[in-house]
This record gives sequence, structure tokens and C-alpha cells, in this order.
Amino acid sequence: MKKHFDKVVSIALTAIALLFVVFLLIMIFDSEFAVDANNRVVQILFIVFASLFGVLATLSIISAFNDQERVNQILLFKTKYGAKKASISVIRKLAKTAVTPIDAVKIGHIHVYVDDNSNAYLRATVKIVPKKKNGAPEDKASVILEKVNAALQLEFIEVLNLEFKEVELKLIKTRHYAAPDIEKINQRATEQQALVEAQREAEKQLENQFNQYTETLTAEKTENANPNPTAESITDTPTLEDNLNTQPTEKAEDWRFEPPTQSDITENAEQEVEA
Repeated sequence: MKKHFDKVVSIALTAIALLFVVFLLIMIFDSEFAVDANNRVVQILFIVFASLFGVLATLSIISAFNDQERVNQILLFKTKYGAKKASISVIRKLAKTAVTPIDAVKIGHIHVYVDDNSNAYLRATVKIVPKKKNGAPEDKASVILEKVNAALQLEFIEVLNLEFKEVELKLIKTRHYAAPDIEKINQRATEQQALVEAQREAEKQLENQFNQYTETLTAEKTENANPNPTAESITDTPTLEDNLNTQPTEKAEDWRFEPPTQSDITENAEQEVEA
């Protein structure tokens, strides 16, 4: 199917492009034809062909990037004696039979796709409709869909020895006849409201902390940027006289020089003579 579609689109695009090229060449080399062709009818035709060309080009690009091809029959296995295939009608009957044990489940449309690597994909629509009007499904919809997936996989493996690479289920209809519990609804609403209030309170505290931090940084920048010293800083600054008064007296005495006396000189001379 996809191959035929690609062929038709390619032929149509080629024909429209060739028509544009021929018309452009005629208008370039024949000025009189260009003047005659400048009318309302030709303009409408060009708009129609240009729109058609754009639509076909878009479809061609989508088809080129789509790896999966919808098929009407699927290859089961292939031997040297020939290929064994199953039609899409057989797949549909097996799918409907597979979900029979599951309550309140119906299979809708079923399509089979094959990619370039010959991997098979199954896509089906599912309806969950309880048989009793005053009842409800025993399990949640997600659990029921998992059961349908498992039933389909087992049915195709056991009957046709066919394993799909992926089974995609789309829930298109569901019913729940049982009335919801109002107590659970109120409890859930209260929990959500408390969660919202706690989140708002946390955001408010964070904003207050940010504002305090910003104010602190602004005050520090203002103090550092003020070059004029205050009276207290001038008073507290030690002067040269204070430094001299606070120096220890021992260091001043160490630098004092005392000349030797006459008795010291005489004693030193006697010691040298005796030696």
C-alpha cells in the first residue's frame, strides 16, 4: 500500500514540476505569449497547481519519514517451499476471541503495520463497558488494558506462532456506573488545598529571606563606598605620640651607648700585660 502511494505521489509531483518548467521556458523565450497569458484564468490555474504541488510534497515527505506500513496480510514464516501468511480478518477474529474471558472489554478497530525490518506492530481500540448497568469494572482501566495486552500476545503466539514487536492499545470508551465516594473526594480536595498553602508559605519565606539578603548586601556596599571617615574613626586612630609612649622601655635602653670609664681602661691594660 505504501509503495503504491509513493509511486502515485512521485508521478504527480513530476508532472506538475514539468508543467511549471515548460511554462516558464515558454514565457522566457516568447514575450508575446507571456503577455497573453497574463489573465485571471491562468493565474487561478497556477494557484491551483501550486497548492496541489505543496500538498503532494508534504505527503511525500511524511511518507518518506514514516517507517511503518499498514498491511492487509502478515507473513507468518517463510520456507524454501513458499511463504505462509495470515490475512487481517484472521488477526481481528483472534483478537476478539482472546479478550472474551475478560469482563466488560470489547475490541474495536484492529490494524497491523510492518516496518522496513519486517517487524510487525498491532494497533487496536478498546472499549470498557460493564454488562451490568448498576455495576462497575472490578479493576482499574490500566489493569484491564494490561490484561488485554497479555491476552492478545498469548493468543497470537499459541495459534499463529506470531509475536508482535509492539501492541498499542487505545481506550476510546469506558463507563463507570458506581457513584464516586464523596468522602474520598473531600479528603483528596483537602489534601490538595493543604499542599498548595504549604507551597505558598514556603515561597513567601524564601522571598523574605531573599529580600533580607539583598538589604544586607546593599548596606555593606553603602558603607564600603563612603570614603569620608567619621569622627569616631578619627578619634580611635592612634597618633605618633601614642605609639612612642606605648613602646616598651627595654627596647629604648638596648640602643643606648655608654662610653667606658678610666678604671675599665686600666683593668683591661693590666690584664693584657699579665697575659
